[in-house]
Amino acid sequence: MGDAGYEKHKRRMIERLREKYEDKCSAIQPIPFIKNKVHNVRDLFVPNEMILESDGSFDTLQSYNHMFTNEKPNTVRYLIKGGAGHGKSTLLLQMADDWRSNVENSPFSNYEILILLNLRQLGGIGSIYRAIKLFPLDRDPQLETKDIKMVLDKCTSTLILLDSFDEYWKQAGEPQITDISRILSGEMFPNTMVVVASRYIPKECNQEITKCVKLTGFSKKSREEYASKSLVGKSKEEVTKLLQSLEKPYVLSHICEIPLFFVMYVHIPEKQATELVTSVTVFFKYVLKCLFSHMRNKTRDDNVRSCSTEFEFKHDNLNKISLEGILNKEKLMWDKAELKEKLGTQSHDFFVRAGLLVEDDASLELKAKTSVKFYHDIFAEWFAAYVVSATDTMSELESVLDQIDPVSHPYIYRFACGLSPPENNLIMYYLTKKNKPEYKEFVILCNLEQQSQNLTSVRELCSNALKLTKGDNMLLQSSTVKILQLASANGIPISTLVLNQTFDKFRESGSIALNNGLDVPSLSLLKELVIGTKHGYIMAGDQIQSLPAFLKQSTALNKLSFDKCVMPEPLPDWSRLDSAHIQVTWQRHYDKAPRLLLDSNTGSWERYNVQNDTEVTGTTKA
Repeated sequence: MGDAGYEKHKRRMIERLREKYEDKCSAIQPIPFIKNKVHNVRDLFVPNEMILESDGSFDTLQSYNHMFTNEKPNTVRYLIKGGAGHGKSTLLLQMADDWRSNVENSPFSNYEILILLNLRQLGGIGSIYRAIKLFPLDRDPQLETKDIKMVLDKCTSTLILLDSFDEYWKQAGEPQITDISRILSGEMFPNTMVVVASRYIPKECNQEITKCVKLTGFSKKSREEYASKSLVGKSKEEVTKLLQSLEKPYVLSHICEIPLFFVMYVHIPEKQATELVTSVTVFFKYVLKCLFSHMRNKTRDDNVRSCSTEFEFKHDNLNKISLEGILNKEKLMWDKAELKEKLGTQSHDFFVRAGLLVEDDASLELKAKTSVKFYHDIFAEWFAAYVVSATDTMSELESVLDQIDPVSHPYIYRFACGLSPPENNLIMYYLTKKNKPEYKEFVILCNLEQQSQNLTSVRELCSNALKLTKGDNMLLQSSTVKILQLASANGIPISTLVLNQTFDKFRESGSIALNNGLDVPSLSLLKELVIGTKHGYIMAGDQIQSLPAFLKQSTALNKLSFDKCVMPEPLPDWSRLDSAHIQVTWQRHYDKAPRLLLDSNTGSWERYNVQNDTEVTGTTKA
């Protein structure tokens, strides 16, 4: 087919894609059962902080548009990484809306075609052309898969957005190598810009052509902006009151840095007292209590009220089905008739009315049997956690948790810890027993869920290096600070604290201010502190002026390191500095630079011999 056929099919594709995205972008329901409140994505979208990870450094992106205006020449893949509920899907939908509506000065206007695919809908579909035909093009009879292939092969300005890679599963018998894996590796569409959203980095990603952008959550400013945009008709005083209600429970404020949790909190009706919210588990109980209360109050039918009360507390079948779905290749979608049979009609209808279970759009588009899924997979993790929390032997627990990746499903671990009796610490023992670097984060967060703090796990954590890293979400960072506070208050030694691009300054009180607004308290039992910065970061004198006050409080400290930065010259007046028992060293920012040791008497940096901890002749000024 010649150019005329190509242009005809391209115009048809663009027309149908714009129509499809307009429908999707104008049907946003923050809470599904509130049917009369439908929004356009642009009316609710608020960007959260985005961190570009590149060559070991972290740069903040001011806007998602910068991904497309500042890309390096060899970057043709972007991975948007974020935990459950961090807004990955909403961000991709906003990109599609920018393209559809021709936003002025938007980088999306540079693309003739934008393809948005939700990979969880694909199932065993291996061909991307067939997937485009079925979903964004809605089975358009005027476009065959060969037409779609021809257009994408010839078009030089295409952007492909792939959502929910972590929920992309392959049916039994389907080939493991699909078009999706070929796209991620760069074998397919090698010169086409592709953006992939996932909770983790897919092994198929070609690291040489892929840059990772991490979503870290809602800042206070983002929460204020979302509340103002979404609560239309509310007075400024009402919005302020809602935001202030987050400040009293310390944990609630940090929980609501996760966009999904904040959105639920903003939109749930009949809010109740939040002062006792102390963990994510307690918050989820609070949200469900509000939702169930609202549902009961919507009707005066005694039969419905009785049913609601029963299934609010009795959901064993749903617990079991949720865990089976997560273990079964994350197949968290069920045929409606089969699910009704497993749950019982009344139980099924109750959770549909509550908005926790919803009919799936994909099944309706395919004109197949109606399927049902959770409003968000976090709810599947909530119900599955009931089964995990009830496990009373380590062997049984291992047989389940060994199949559940904590990176993909962190909330199962956290909820299960929160739902377990205080005396049952099997999950904490399981995590510490594994002794894997990626599990340490979950030990910290799971510890926060325990009604009584688990000092055994705190002692285990503090025997290894604790890290506060730019790009980690604030809940993790604040939980790490809480672990440090618990250790200090209970006389537990802290081996090493690493501040990776999070240091702001030493305070005169002996604490450390972080650049995320948190403070690390004075730690008398800390043995080593490492302050790492971005390559070439210029350390200002006022940032380290109060180092003597910190060292005075840190009586167990024996090593303090500054890495990759440029130290001020001359150094601040450290006449009060008594570092006889402490090695203060500096690793300069350029390659193969020798580590230097501070001589507090002269204010000079001496060449440092790492092997035998002795100085070497020669003085080097900062």
